[in-house]
Amino acid sequence: MKFETHLLNIDYPLYGAKFYDDNILIVAGGGGEGNHGIPNKISVLKVDFPHEHNAENDSKKGPIRIVTELKLKGEDDSPTALDITNKGTILLGCNENSEKIQSGKGNNNIRKFQLDVESPSLKFVESVDLDKFTSPDDYTKFVYTSTDGSIAAIASSTEPAVIRILNTDDLSEIYEIDSAHEVKDLHFSPNGKMVAIITDSTLEIISTVTGSSIMRKVNFDNGLHLSKIRFMDDDSLVVASSSHMKYSKGVVMTKLSLKSGDISILKSKLITTRVKGVTALDVDPKGQLAALAGNDNSITLINLRNLSVAKVFQHVHTFAITRITFSKNSKYVVSVSAGNTIHAVKIPEKLADSLTYSEFISKWVINFVMVVILSYLIQYGYQNNVPIRVYNCLKDLRINFNSSDGLDSFNDYFKQTTLIGNQSSLSTSSVTMHETFNSVIPEGTITSTIAEASVTQDLEPSMTNLPEQEYEELESTTEVNEPDSIVETTGPEPINEANEPEPIDEPEPVTETDETDSIIEANGSEAVDEINEPEVVVEPEVVVEVNEPEAVLDTNESAPVSSNHESENSDKIEDNMVANETTEVKVE
Repeated sequence: MKFETHLLNIDYPLYGAKFYDDNILIVAGGGGEGNHGIPNKISVLKVDFPHEHNAENDSKKGPIRIVTELKLKGEDDSPTALDITNKGTILLGCNENSEKIQSGKGNNNIRKFQLDVESPSLKFVESVDLDKFTSPDDYTKFVYTSTDGSIAAIASSTEPAVIRILNTDDLSEIYEIDSAHEVKDLHFSPNGKMVAIITDSTLEIISTVTGSSIMRKVNFDNGLHLSKIRFMDDDSLVVASSSHMKYSKGVVMTKLSLKSGDISILKSKLITTRVKGVTALDVDPKGQLAALAGNDNSITLINLRNLSVAKVFQHVHTFAITRITFSKNSKYVVSVSAGNTIHAVKIPEKLADSLTYSEFISKWVINFVMVVILSYLIQYGYQNNVPIRVYNCLKDLRINFNSSDGLDSFNDYFKQTTLIGNQSSLSTSSVTMHETFNSVIPEGTITSTIAEASVTQDLEPSMTNLPEQEYEELESTTEVNEPDSIVETTGPEPINEANEPEPIDEPEPVTETDETDSIIEANGSEAVDEINEPEVVVEPEVVVEVNEPEAVLDTNESAPVSSNHESENSDKIEDNMVANETTEVKVE
């Protein structure tokens, strides 16, 4: 990714810097008491990289250009810290001259200025003495304001240190927080409800509402020396530490969470072994990037997602870096130094989403493996005709679904089942065929309808093992005439009204290799007994109701066969003859 940078030299050393908005930068510094030819100033600059420039150090035309300045008293000490609210209120930590401090005449070390961006101009508002310093060596080390600008926190350089929470409107003290050790850094949470304070080995979270401690952590590694702290969001923060452990000397970044009501470490990582100390730290408003200033005058951009190094800018300043700050839109990061220089970097938009080298390799390997697996599956499917099988399966499912309510399934449904011993065929259910036909075929196209047709068949064991040919002949014993021949049957016609057995000629013997009992032929067939005894034939009674005159049914009776068996056996033969009659209904 391409980074644009620019370095601007000004006429005084810088000790404080903060962005007011996306482009307006406030810096402060100076030569200190006595000036020595170096003034104490507050400067307003505009950072705008698209602006074309010819000279790198042109403060009026370059990407970093001075908008307005305010010169401070030359006899006072140089500014040491500053911050600005979203309303343009600037709070500046700056001691008065040492003679006044030593004489006990007071030290209005907290000063308030107002920025007017439209003019643009800076105006002094007021100053107060809150710390009551008696030594010129004591000074205001940190000045921070909350996001909404309603309160501010200042910390002195004394040990034990005192942190004071102020009202930014009138610079009145709300409460103070005592620390047994030197304060290394402090910072407000984005919602302004908490302020985090670190010493060399302790992290403490203070409620800005009550001023009391709500969380505390002291069990950091013994080799870590806490240096800087920043909130990433309301529930998490990051700490930069100097590591003096034997095998990990350098700078360690630690992400911590406050969600559980306690301070817990999310991730800790050694960022670099090249840098031994941290002089400044800031986190962009989006909470995605951190900018770290090292004691080697370098700037390191860190991706907070995984604590990876995104970019390192070597030796951007010739003297110690005192402050580093992000613009409100996270587009620029600016560092200032005691060497009278301002260094600005334009950050690429997708830097926070970029992958490290190891992440890139891992992702590439995973993608390669996925491609190989996918290729194998495609080849396997091609060799085994998987797409065709799936297509045919879906096609069959679609055909079955579309024909599930059609005439084909209707015709398949109305079939007769004949059970003969262990053999069986599909049976129809007792349904009203007239209603079903009308629901499938338009009215008037059906020439005949049959109301409930159900035949239950029960044969004696001697009839269960008929040969296949005779079984087919038995099935065809009952036929339905064509619709144009209409015969109305009201009852059975007796063949022999006297019901007396008629003598018949003796049939020729029939020999079958597999038949053991008897042979019965339907539709007028004669049953031949192997012992050639006369049989008694009883007329079968077949009654079929015809709902409409168009229904045609022709019933053929079997020829009577006399028998010398008892009447009980004749009745059983009659039942079997009736049971073996099957009905086929042909609808045209």
